[in-house]
Amino acid sequence: EVPLYVLADGVNREHRGRVFSWPWSDAYGKITRGHYRVVSLIPLPPRQRYIPLDGIYPVERSVDGSAWRWLTPLAHLDLPDTAATEVRMQFALSRETPFPDNMVAVSVDGQRAATLTVRRTSPAEMFLPLSPGGHRLDIVAEKSFIPIEHSDVARDVRRLSVKLLSVEQFSAHSGQ
Repeated sequence: EVPLYVLADGVNREHRGRVFSWPWSDAYGKITRGHYRVVSLIPLPPRQRYIPLDGIYPVERSVDGSAWRWLTPLAHLDLPDTAATEVRMQFALSRETPFPDNMVAVSVDGQRAATLTVRRTSPAEMFLPLSPGGHRLDIVAEKSFIPIEHSDVARDVRRLSVKLLSVEQFSAHSGQ
C-alpha cells in the first residue's frame, strides 16, 4: 500500500502522473546524450505491481511515451496478494518482429490458465481468474528471435518473444 512512482525518460502517454520538461539546448543534449530533457513521474498503484522473476527484461519506452517489457520465450512473475479476483495482461509484437503472430500460454501457480495469439497488427489481452493470495504466473511463447540476426541495423543480441505491455489485477466486486 506504500506509494510507488516511476521516474521515466520521456513523455507519459497515460492521463496520470506529471511530465516535466526543460528547454532544448545543445550543451544539455551533449551532457545527457539526448536523455532526460522530458521526464515523467508516473504513479504505480498496487494493482499494477508485480515482481519480475525470470525472462522479463527492464522497461523500455519510446519517444511518444509507450512502454513495454520484452519477454524471453519462458518468463515468470509473481503477483502480490491484493485480494484481486482477476488479472488482465496485455501483449504485443513490434513491427520488426520476424513473424506475424506468436502463441502465448499463461499458467497460474503451475496450472495452464489461457492461451492467446498475439499479432503484429494490434495488442492482445487476456483475463485470468484468480483465487485469494499471491500468485506465480508462467508465460510461455511459441516463437522467439534474436534481433541482430534479422536486421542490418539492430545490435540487440537478446532472445525475444513478445512485449508485455501491462499486468493489472482487479476485484470483481469493486471493478479495481
